[in-house]
Amino acid sequence: MKKIIFVLPSLNAGGAERVSISILNYLPVQKFTKHLVLINDRGKLNSLISKKITIHNLKQAKLRNGIRALIKKINDIEPDIVFSTLPHVNLSLLICRFFLPKRTKIFIREPNTPSFSIKHQPFPKLFSIAYRVFYRKADKIFCPSKLIKNELEKDFWISEKKIFNLSNPVDIQGIRNTFKKINRKTEWEKIFIASGRLVVQKGFDRLIDLFQETPPNYHLLILGEGPEKEKLEALVKDLNLGNKISFLGHQKNPWIYYANADAVLISSRWEGMPNVVLEALACGAVVISTPTAGGVQEIEAGKSKKVKIANMKLPFLKEIKKVKPKMIKRIRKSNLPKKFHMNIACEEYKKLFSL
Repeated sequence: MKKIIFVLPSLNAGGAERVSISILNYLPVQKFTKHLVLINDRGKLNSLISKKITIHNLKQAKLRNGIRALIKKINDIEPDIVFSTLPHVNLSLLICRFFLPKRTKIFIREPNTPSFSIKHQPFPKLFSIAYRVFYRKADKIFCPSKLIKNELEKDFWISEKKIFNLSNPVDIQGIRNTFKKINRKTEWEKIFIASGRLVVQKGFDRLIDLFQETPPNYHLLILGEGPEKEKLEALVKDLNLGNKISFLGHQKNPWIYYANADAVLISSRWEGMPNVVLEALACGAVVISTPTAGGVQEIEAGKSKKVKIANMKLPFLKEIKKVKPKMIKRIRKSNLPKKFHMNIACEEYKKLFSL
């Protein structure tokens, strides 16, 4: 029986957090004693966590306030493996490795493309050096796309023997069970969905600007919460786009919106492997994405070609206008490649945790 700790800063509804919870839920209790350590429990993902997982809330505002408590908790539990999936947590664990139990292995997951994400850190050069110095100290590194794996090998000099390209797990059956029928009654000709945390990374501001150029009967629904919400709402008001763009906030069931949409739009400035793309494909939706959305170019959607790649501004606008409005009457079949299905993706993680 292996003891394993997953570390998360909070339960914010981000893709990295949801992937971590999915993997931890999947690991069998017959082989793993499962712990989830939270710096704080803010967020809306509590309901996703299995009751078979022991949760430890450090009740700290931020990681820098809770690093001592985190080290103490890890030493109290004495796990075989500590796993984390956000860069600042990854680096903190690796920097503090000397203070952790000697037998504890550190597995990290890199969620975003480093060449883009590091540029947007407060001290990019320092972060880049930290990646080169400390990431190689991890026992295993998991990447959701080949692009990330290649960057870590070539740009940060990490041995390829430590790096594994593993697909994000998607609960396709759970998602499709959230909508039993299509209910599309609207005055708009075309409905588009953008979904995710309202942060600079996701590029919602670029999408809002773009909708100045769309016909008046196109409508964009933005799902999610985040620190950029007030700025984005102000931008919509300033551009007089209130009749074309609506903010719906955090949705417990975003998938019914994907299932009803003419297309799901991904405007990210950088990503690793966008979960919104994978979940939209599971709903049968068409996806239009920027090429900077990381591994989106690695997704194989088969002959249906449901993923359209376009640079922001004019090429992206052209793809939006190409979308044919549909009276969607039936639930569309999934276009999600099998390697992302929950049991297949999580099984790969389980194998590596079991070694």
